[in-house]
Amino acid sequence: MDLGINNLIFQLQEFQQNGFYLLTTSGKQIAVNLALNCLYHNSNEDCLRFFITGGIEPQKMLSYLENKDMASSIKAHVYEYNENTLDVTKIVKDLLLQKVNDEKSLVVLLLQDSLLTKLSKRQLQHTLLSLEEFATDYSLSVVLITHGLFENDLVKRLLSESNHYSGLVSFTDRPNGILMNTLFWREADGHFIQSNNQIKIDENGIEVVVPDTNLIASIDENTCYITDNTFTPDSAVYSNVKRFNSNQELFADAIENATAASVFLTVTSRETIDETAEYVYKLRTARGSNLKIIVIEKVRGIRANSEQFLITCGANFIFETDAKGTYINAMLPTLKTLVFQKNISKSFNEIKDNYHLIDNEGKGFLMPQDFILKVQNLISHNLEGSNLRGTLAKLTVKDGLTEKMCVSQFKPKRGGDYCTVMQGFIILYLPSCREGELAITLEHTFNTTPTTLFKTCSAVYTYQEIVSEIKDLGSTEFDSFEDVNIMHEIIIKQRQEELMKKKAKSIYDLADTSLVTAVPVSLNELWKEEQDA
Repeated sequence: MDLGINNLIFQLQEFQQNGFYLLTTSGKQIAVNLALNCLYHNSNEDCLRFFITGGIEPQKMLSYLENKDMASSIKAHVYEYNENTLDVTKIVKDLLLQKVNDEKSLVVLLLQDSLLTKLSKRQLQHTLLSLEEFATDYSLSVVLITHGLFENDLVKRLLSESNHYSGLVSFTDRPNGILMNTLFWREADGHFIQSNNQIKIDENGIEVVVPDTNLIASIDENTCYITDNTFTPDSAVYSNVKRFNSNQELFADAIENATAASVFLTVTSRETIDETAEYVYKLRTARGSNLKIIVIEKVRGIRANSEQFLITCGANFIFETDAKGTYINAMLPTLKTLVFQKNISKSFNEIKDNYHLIDNEGKGFLMPQDFILKVQNLISHNLEGSNLRGTLAKLTVKDGLTEKMCVSQFKPKRGGDYCTVMQGFIILYLPSCREGELAITLEHTFNTTPTTLFKTCSAVYTYQEIVSEIKDLGSTEFDSFEDVNIMHEIIIKQRQEELMKKKAKSIYDLADTSLVTAVPVSLNELWKEEQDA
């Protein structure tokens, strides 16, 4: 099952069993067409379909539907929800009474966004969790489509609860068309992908707009630029394959000739990310939005921050190292329709400096209020704002241990890794740690096994979640004397250790010093002199 949007990559619209998806828009017309188009395209599937609508009477829906003939072919059980408050428990119970528990069933809910925005944080979490569990427990696909005046506020709140659903897409009506912004969508293999596409809704349904290009572009779109030993493109998709020995050679040709072609750049090591990103940026800004720039990772361990750097510079799509040639070829027909929608207003150096902000950042222990200010500063310089992915973790120590004992075991590895003690918690900010990586990151960040030190660990990962958590931590007017005292002692000790490291000399340095003085001096005496200096 899928959204039923023509010309859109299947991976960006496929429903997984046990999947819960959210689509937001401001207009009723877009919302109705999304809902009915989805039901229509899955009417031939071997599944049951259920449609719950609120805020729009079923009799009036036809006036919003672009393809009126579609209505007669939609097979679904339709229910109205006319309550002024959202009671998802009641909805689920009513559906179960109607035997909506067959595997592979599709449930589409069309509701006003005000029903969700008026919920408290805890109520919203309960609502999303209930629908997620409903989909999981009965192997269903559940799609919640919202419409109304509060789309932007709702999207911000939904982003902070992203662990409760498998996909979030916003649809914005613009003068030149409808922008479909896929904030994230979970593929069958568990990976998340993002995308921006312009769509149109007419008598043929919903489809991604394939841009009109001039004669050169129409010929050029069947050309593929690729480096050797990457993969073998399907000749049925590209009639002209141009091969090069390196990204540098490929770039030199594409910057002069490519208009709507597909350009495949490769990342062969972490050290080449900056160079590859600059090629992406120059191609995008010089050759325009019709050029398809795809990056293929040939080395494992590329961080999410690096991938976001490439996207910000203008890449349309990124294939990770486990993407096989057959998988890439299967996606090529749709990749050829991509158009880069974002406006790049910053210089490359500005984007690069923001990307390297974390790499050049210090690490270690901070006083509580300094910690809050530091995290606020780091996330404010993030490349893509609400798309930030990092980790803010709160740890509680095991009984019999003290915060001071446990926090002293913190040994940061990467720039931007910071630690403090607040409100009885050891709090970490780990900007390079993604969701799913926290356990192994903690293993490398503490000298002692974390399970030996801590009894509980909670963490947030998205921009909105981290902002909210930092705001809550900073709402305390005064830090406790105990917290300040612990961090003061730890920081003083850290500075003393750093000073000792700077003063200490290697055996070779000491030998050189002995030669320069030309007077026999013992190592102990040299050591004393260095300490007294």
